[in-house]
Amino acid sequence: MSELFDWSSPKTYISPVDMDDYLAMPEEMSRDVEIKDGMIVHRESASPNHNAIARNIERALLEGRAKRESAEPCLGAAPRPSRP
Repeated sequence: MSELFDWSSPKTYISPVDMDDYLAMPEEMSRDVEIKDGMIVHRESASPNHNAIARNIERALLEGRAKRESAEPCLGAAPRPSRP
């Protein structure tokens, strides 16, 4: 991509984007897009349901960490149930 890439014009987004291009984007734009297979994809706002689930997962992880007796990594795991 050229150094004079016009980030303000959506019609120019059809060109592939690499890491250097992404890092050169204005910050206000890079917060609102993702790069998928080299192409710019505008991120949509998460749904209220998505946000609620994310908060529940975060809360559960924080509670689990608080209940641990030590800060050492947890190396135990429950065996998977066998299938009939």
